[in-house]
Amino acid sequence: MHEEASLTTGRATRVLIERILPAVHSASVELTVGSYVLEGEPVPAAAGIALDYAPYRVGTEWGAAWGTTWFRLEGRIPAEWRGRRVEALIDF
Repeated sequence: MHEEASLTTGRATRVLIERILPAVHSASVELTVGSYVLEGEPVPAAAGIALDYAPYRVGTEWGAAWGTTWFRLEGRIPAEWRGRRVEALIDF
């Protein structure tokens, strides 16, 4: 046993980052992202889905504080993934 808890914690963190997390999402495909910034009050979902989305470059600012921005993410699931669990991992 280590007397220093920080050594054990550091090693566990390293294993998590280097080995476990990469295995959780081992394959990925890019999504196309579109956005629509609303001026004023939010709209119901049915209206939001029908908005005219503009291309959005990931990493750019989106909307003002307390504003509303709708996003549309689109992509294709590769045929070789058939029968597998598929998730969209989105990091705002």
